[in-house]
Amino acid sequence: MKVFLNKKIPQVGMDILKENNLEIITSEIENSSHRE
Repeated sequence: MKVFLNKKIPQVGMDILKENNLEIITSEIENSSHRE
């Protein structure tokens, strides 16, 4: 499962997702991985 987050989500929320073994993809990482 991939979870798309924006930068407005607090770090606590991201930690909870990590504890649930969800793949976290932030908008920042997404942008850096899509180079044209």
